[in-house]
Amino acid sequence: MGDSAPHKALRLIGTGLVILLPVVLALWFAQLRAKAE
Repeated sequence: MGDSAPHKALRLIGTGLVILLPVVLALWFAQLRAKAE
């Protein structure tokens, strides 16, 4: 059970990426649209 801590950290990073990626893409897309207009 000692090796469960790194696995938990990896899962936390993965979850953070999954949550952050759509937000970053949405912000980037909004910026592109603002520049295009």
